[in-house]
Amino acid sequence: MLKILVIDEDAISNRKFEEIIKGKPQFTMTIVSSVEKATELIAPNFNNDKKTKATPAAPSAAGAAPKQEAPPAPPLGPELIFVDVSKITKTIDSALANTPEQWYANFREILKAGGNENVPIILLSLSSDPIFIRGYLGPGVQDVFVKPVLSTVLEAALNYYSSGQKAQPRKMTPIKGVVEMYSQAVAKEISEFEMKIATSKEVILGEFKPIYGDFFKWSPERRVIARCTECTDDEEIKGSFIETFTFVGVPPLITKEIRVWLKSQYVAQKKSGEKE
Repeated sequence: MLKILVIDEDAISNRKFEEIIKGKPQFTMTIVSSVEKATELIAPNFNNDKKTKATPAAPSAAGAAPKQEAPPAPPLGPELIFVDVSKITKTIDSALANTPEQWYANFREILKAGGNENVPIILLSLSSDPIFIRGYLGPGVQDVFVKPVLSTVLEAALNYYSSGQKAQPRKMTPIKGVVEMYSQAVAKEISEFEMKIATSKEVILGEFKPIYGDFFKWSPERRVIARCTECTDDEEIKGSFIETFTFVGVPPLITKEIRVWLKSQYVAQKKSGEKE
């Protein structure tokens, strides 16, 4: 069972999450409106421990029985967290509200106190601007979903993480075209989730890169950010690498354009097969 935690107060977006997991016992979901409420669920003693370290306990009166406190609730133990980017800048606790880098550092401390600091995080954003999104990427972020989140994209992500990140249906379609990542590369395969690229520059796993390509009407103003999820030596060209990039924060419009293109390729291949 995959335990999902959503940190967002967007009622429309949250309703879509609820509709997706309705009737699916393999998922459990908790929705909270703030990071503070999430902290109470992830690590119930986190704030109390901070206060205890900051203020030593006063000695009890002679003969007085120690005050009995109710046992804390067990940690929620989320296995996948969705958090709206607005929560990174609107956190009430000033210790978490400095910069995105500091926010992630402190949030990891909360997750660590809850028993798992390596929980994958998917950001939610109303803006599809790559420059805006890039400013909120941090350690542990696996993806960014642009609102309104497409049901198929959300379902694919949930299936991926519920399978232990081992199985996700991503049929890749062969493609030939030039792409730009601040250096020229060659597109090899693509799906609505990711792209396989041949390039002379080795990219570190987990690194985020902007990608441009004219075959989906992408432009410098409509680039796609992607995370490197695989990098291997190119067996055909010495010194070249075959790298897989998973799209991050893709606007629904571009996702639809990818689907239209993939469908046209499927129809063209089918007609070609019938002629043969």
